[in-house]
Amino acid sequence: MRESAVVYKNFQLAVRKLPVEKRGDAYDAYLQYAMEGIEYDGDDYAIAALLESFKSQLDEDREKYQAKCERTQTINQNRKRNDNEAKSERSRNDIVHDIDIDIDIDNKERVSKDTPKKVRPHFTPPTREEVAEYCRERNNQVNADRFVDFYTAKGWTVGKNPMKDWKACVRTWEQREKGESGHTGLRYYLTDDSS
Repeated sequence: MRESAVVYKNFQLAVRKLPVEKRGDAYDAYLQYAMEGIEYDGDDYAIAALLESFKSQLDEDREKYQAKCERTQTINQNRKRNDNEAKSERSRNDIVHDIDIDIDIDNKERVSKDTPKKVRPHFTPPTREEVAEYCRERNNQVNADRFVDFYTAKGWTVGKNPMKDWKACVRTWEQREKGESGHTGLRYYLTDDSS
């Protein structure tokens, strides 16, 4: 049974030609046939003739409606099947993923039990003498006192991170000093000895 029906303008114009007392019966008969397929069984020939002229259009409308309902039902069934397949696939993937995670966790545990982890020794700030000795080895002009004072004031951090290798910082200072003057040394001033 349909939920609605179309009332055509031509039907409305034809019903207006009926006497007022028969118009309600004509609309009722029209809607019963359009929505439920129930034939008019009344004894009014005018209403019967009027409905007969619109029957083919109403039958065509009913067929279109039924075809649309079938298409909608097929689409909904396909969606439901696709959703169920997708859920099933996700479920299979979740199971496989869980297995992978278990395997990875097991592998990690085996690795951590079988091979000892490399532990970085805790950083200890160098003394002025250690920095000065390293600078002499590298033959640079980095001022050891200035270097130690600078990083002591910063809490031996590089940016926001704790320092890991003070020798690498010395090498960075060395490169920075080379970049400033073009020569090795903290400050390199040209002097004119010819005068």
